[in-house]
Amino acid sequence: MAMTFVGRKGFLLSLLGAVLVWVFLNYPAPPLSPRLKEWKQSGQFFSYGSFKVFYHDEAGRGRADDVVLCIHGFPTSSHDWVKVWEGLKGRFGRVIASDLLGFGFSDKPLDHNYTMSEQAVIIEKLLEKLEVQEVYILSHDYGDTVALELLKRFLDRQMSSNKGATYLRIKSVCLMNGGFLPETITFQW
Repeated sequence: MAMTFVGRKGFLLSLLGAVLVWVFLNYPAPPLSPRLKEWKQSGQFFSYGSFKVFYHDEAGRGRADDVVLCIHGFPTSSHDWVKVWEGLKGRFGRVIASDLLGFGFSDKPLDHNYTMSEQAVIIEKLLEKLEVQEVYILSHDYGDTVALELLKRFLDRQMSSNKGATYLRIKSVCLMNGGFLPETITFQW
């Protein structure tokens, strides 16, 4: 038997629900923690079309040509990497992490068709802007699927006839706690 609210009780519950939704949609976001504020202030933004994408790019103490790209998971941001950031800087010459479009401090367009392919394009454009041609990839969760899209593109380019073209080269990929959507990737090894 379905439970329905009618009369005064139903009206009051509906009114209360509407007020709560209004408050949720119009209440200001809480202030950033000091740690998150510091992360934002030490990062930068680059433009992808009309969107602003947040990223961190720091020199490490490893070999200069060893660059690690960190791709975060769902529903988080590049701040996921903060606890291992110093360790990565100790191993690599450069550490890069961005907030994927729709996450963290990057723009979050409401009427946008988000795709793994576009997330990969954005990362390629960021690395091109930063003049990075070769990376190690460290990814987590949602970032794993983006990393696999980057890997697929790399492998496709290696097999193409245009071997002299400049493109992103991937030294290795480390996927953590994630999966991939088989229908989005077709490996032919």
